[in-house]
Amino acid sequence: KPRNRLINETDITSFIKMLIYGSYTNKDAFGIFSNTYNYKKDKALHELKPRALKKLINAISNKQHKFLIGHNRLAVGSDSKNKNNHPFITDNFVLVLNGIISYDDDLKKKYKLNYNGEVDSLAIIHLLEHFYSKTNDVVKAIKKTCKELNGTYSGMLYDKNTQNIYYF
Repeated sequence: KPRNRLINETDITSFIKMLIYGSYTNKDAFGIFSNTYNYKKDKALHELKPRALKKLINAISNKQHKFLIGHNRLAVGSDSKNKNNHPFITDNFVLVLNGIISYDDDLKKKYKLNYNGEVDSLAIIHLLEHFYSKTNDVVKAIKKTCKELNGTYSGMLYDKNTQNIYYF
């Protein structure tokens, strides 16, 4: 979409339809975030009752969004713990990630990352925060983080300070 246009009702409807469709195979949880909205849920979007779905759509529609990013989760850790569901939020960033990272516990120890949770994606956002605190440069933090990761992944990172979105 053009940068100067806010997301409209048609965009929101299309976005929700895509998330619902994806929630049949990635059924353990969903999350939505934008520049003005963060939402985590510990069940599949297609399992929401019509009233709850309408409430969610109304909540999204009542905000002015520059972008919307959604994530359907197929659980690796416990899906009963909402802290394991995307998006992951820290002081500076919001992250959604698909993939699997190996040795995330080793990264947590090596860099003394302080977080509770069972999923590998948490190591990534905290590693990004760690490198960002050293460089004050998001791109450098992403590059340094990616050099440390062992696995297959793709992620979208929202920088809350600049409101930029990075795909890596």
